[in-house]
Amino acid sequence: MNKLILFILPLLLFLVVTPVYADELSDGNSTELLRQLDSLNGEEAKKNIFQEGMYAYLQRDYKTAFKKFKSLANQGHSMAQLQLGELYELGWGVPQDYKEAVEWYRKASEQGEFRASEQLYLMYHKGRGVAKDEAEAQKWGHKASKQKQNRAVKYYRKKAEQGKAFAQFKLGEMFSQGQGVPQDDAEALKWYLKAAEQGHASAQNNLGVRYSKGKGISQNYLEAYKWFKLAEAKGLKVGRQNRETIEKIMTPEQIAEAQKLVREWTPKPPQ
Repeated sequence: MNKLILFILPLLLFLVVTPVYADELSDGNSTELLRQLDSLNGEEAKKNIFQEGMYAYLQRDYKTAFKKFKSLANQGHSMAQLQLGELYELGWGVPQDYKEAVEWYRKASEQGEFRASEQLYLMYHKGRGVAKDEAEAQKWGHKASKQKQNRAVKYYRKKAEQGKAFAQFKLGEMFSQGQGVPQDDAEALKWYLKAAEQGHASAQNNLGVRYSKGKGISQNYLEAYKWFKLAEAKGLKVGRQNRETIEKIMTPEQIAEAQKLVREWTPKPPQ
């Protein structure tokens, strides 16, 4: 009976005092837009043509959009190839041609455009321009998922190494969850810390979680409290919840010392 009590009490404490992570991995569309714009830096001529194509597309001038995208697609521009495939698939600005759509999607996919792979999944799933083949569809779906993760890792690593706090936080999340990279607590901690030091609220909260659990670093409730409190000060609700949770297992003296750490903390200049 005593052994059972000794097992249950720590388990109950863990369930009661378990801070939670802040998760911001759901903004893939905005990330992809940033990635697209970033990829065109240094290629002003192509950038201008692509922008003209997108403007025509948004104005529903699909014939002009087709001409702009076709000129870039023939030069191997992956995003233009993707857009061209869509125009062929929908029959906008050009006679509908599923086979042509598949060919352009395939070219774009070969250059790492995960959305082209997603479209190839649909084409094989529905039998458009190709024989309906569920096994082949699943192959393209799997490839799209892997390409999307690889693209995100590459983009965030580049920006993180430039000192961008939002990218450092994202990279920390990826290493924490093993998304697109091998799961690595030490790497997650490193990038969370860099972002937290610049004042990124979600990174501060997640750093606090790691200190509270001793995950990738020695357990330290004072540091955990500090980072939770800083995240709370930025308006992060989960930061407040985690700070209130960890207070339950801290002494008044520890809380006072942790509050001192909060007052003494100063952010690093944003980069």
